[in-house]
Amino acid sequence: MNEALSKLTRISRLGALFAKGMMVIIVLGTVVAVAILIAVYIDPNIVADITAPADIYNVPVEDIDMAALAKVLSVGMLVLGIVGFRMMYYIYQLFDNIHKNNTPFTDDNAKYLQRIAVLMIVSTIILPIIDGVMQRVVNVEYYSQLGFGGFPILVALLLFFLSLVFKYGATLQKESDETL
Repeated sequence: MNEALSKLTRISRLGALFAKGMMVIIVLGTVVAVAILIAVYIDPNIVADITAPADIYNVPVEDIDMAALAKVLSVGMLVLGIVGFRMMYYIYQLFDNIHKNNTPFTDDNAKYLQRIAVLMIVSTIILPIIDGVMQRVVNVEYYSQLGFGGFPILVALLLFFLSLVFKYGATLQKESDETL
C-alpha cells in the first residue's frame, strides 16, 4: 500500500469516528429540542415565565402563539434532525467503506456521495420553508438571510460530480483487478 493510500485510510478512520460522534450529537440534540418544544406546546406559559423580559423577532412574547410556534419548531427540528442524521450516516458509511476496503473507488462510495448530495439539496430547501412558516406563526415580517442558498447547491452538485468520478474509478479499479 502506498503512502497516499495509507494516509487516506487513516484519515477515513478518523472521519468515520467523527461522523459517528456527530450522529450521536444530532440524535441527542433533536430529542432534547423536540422534548422542550413539546413541553412548550403542553404549557405555553413555560416560555412566557422564562422569557418575560425578552422579545422574539422584536415581538413581545405574550403576543406570540407559543403552542403554534412549538408545533412548527418541533416538526422542523424533527425533520432537520432526520435529514442531518441521514447525511452523517452516509458520510460515516463513506469513510468506513474507504477504511475497510483500502480504496475510495467503489460503487457504494459513489452511491453514498450521491445520497449526501441529494440530502444537502433537501436541507437547503427545507430550512427556508421552516423559517417562512415560523414567520407566519409569529406574524412578523423580517428579512431572512437563510433563503435558498446557491453555495450549498453548488457543493451538492460538486458531490454529485465526484460520485460520477468515483463510479468511473470503481470501473477502472475492477478492470485493473481483473487484468491482474
